[in-house]
Amino acid sequence: MTKGKKILTHAILILASFLSVFPLYYMLCGATNPSIDVIRGKLIPGTYLIENFKALVANQNLALAMTNSFRNAILMTLITLLVCSIAGYGFEIYHDKAKDALMSVLLLAMMLPFVAIMIPLFKMMSHWGLVNSWAAFVLPSISTPFMIMLFRQASRSFPNDIIEAARLDGLSEIGIFFRMFVPIMRSTYGAAMTVTFMNAWNSYLWPKIVFQSNASITMPMLVANLKSGYSVDYGMLMLGVLICTLPTAIIFLCLQKSFANGITGSKWVGMKWFNFFFKANQFPVIVRNTLLLSLYDLAAGFPFPILLALIMHNVPSKRFRRVTQTATYMPHFISVVVLVGMMSCMFSVNSGWFSTIVRALGGTPVQLMGEAKYFRHVYVWSGVWQQMGWNSIIYLAALTSIDPGLHEAAMIDGAGKLRRIWHIDLPGIGETIAIMLILKFGSMMSTGFEKIYSMQADLNLSVSEVISTYVYKMGMMNNKYSYSAAISLFNNVINFTLLILVNKASSKLSGSSLW
Repeated sequence: MTKGKKILTHAILILASFLSVFPLYYMLCGATNPSIDVIRGKLIPGTYLIENFKALVANQNLALAMTNSFRNAILMTLITLLVCSIAGYGFEIYHDKAKDALMSVLLLAMMLPFVAIMIPLFKMMSHWGLVNSWAAFVLPSISTPFMIMLFRQASRSFPNDIIEAARLDGLSEIGIFFRMFVPIMRSTYGAAMTVTFMNAWNSYLWPKIVFQSNASITMPMLVANLKSGYSVDYGMLMLGVLICTLPTAIIFLCLQKSFANGITGSKWVGMKWFNFFFKANQFPVIVRNTLLLSLYDLAAGFPFPILLALIMHNVPSKRFRRVTQTATYMPHFISVVVLVGMMSCMFSVNSGWFSTIVRALGGTPVQLMGEAKYFRHVYVWSGVWQQMGWNSIIYLAALTSIDPGLHEAAMIDGAGKLRRIWHIDLPGIGETIAIMLILKFGSMMSTGFEKIYSMQADLNLSVSEVISTYVYKMGMMNNKYSYSAAISLFNNVINFTLLILVNKASSKLSGSSLW
């Protein structure tokens, strides 16, 4: 690698790391300054932390929210690890054709958007009397296809000889699992614990539905309350955002090493609710908004993780690569509600540092978070910032499996870095790219509810109303459960159709497919 190319590579990674870390630094500065200084765009830590904390405690039940969030996240993590590890272990160690078929069905369930099962789940929890309880939060998520697949893949490296030897020594199957499998798979449990705790802590949609009393408030719900008032105290908001982010950040940093290593009994009404939806005035609007937002997100967000992985893979310094990886991974663990709170502060016309920069350059600040014409751009590119580093992990893993001898042979033939990337690295991860693209298309219509709903305002509703938010409003706010269920089914059918079509096209064009 020439000196110029080396400098360019390091510059790109430093820039990516800076862009990933800067909003977190801004959050820290905002938490230690009064609201007026945050409005002025001050980027130096202040001495107003205690005052902001007192105001936060006085206005919100912080202790209750923290207690509820820790309780829910810890319970979900412990139960999920137990259930999913046993399931993954059983699927692999005692596998047969029937279990393989069942696992395929479970994997297809990963394509189901949560909004498609949200209403049935709420009705079940309400019928069982579990609303406002931790059980209502935990039960739907204790056995996820992703976690089962993770432990199943880990079980493939568990030596069968050890199992047979343990059986000969009289150790029971349960004993083999708890006394041998669990200790050996510590890194897998660490990774699973990290992901599960983060997801449980940052969850907003499902707690908002099942926790309908103030006594069940969680930290993401508290942050949402802070930014929903008529007058926002940005210092207090940033402190709430910081407190909500700290547990996930600490767990991620501590476990980074491990992480790296239809309802019966209902009256049949046929196509009534589908026809009602198709004839509704909102139908073309919400379908168009969902499609445009999904296509924009796909076009902008899909290439960047690949590019970042290629750049990181070709950096010779392992220490520099480790630092940049950590920096670019961190935004993923920020709650969506926290992210929207940060953006509301940063992009505010009167207070945001973005507006301050625009004024300094002689421009006129605009309301990025409120105006309809900017909504899609803010939504998509903030998502690219948050998920780019995280999504690059799978491509980095695929790049490590490429035979180094190919690069050595190409270098002997005089091939430069860019030519080797084009002819060796990209074809080497071509199958992974194809699979990820298929999965992306399979969930195209499942735009993220939490982020869109948090960013919605009266001025941007014309472009921000999508299928997921419409289902929530119709089902949970207007109690039209059958109507919202029909919309969810329509959405799911489109996702499944796209999955089938793209998978078939990929199989013919590249030979790579899910089945």
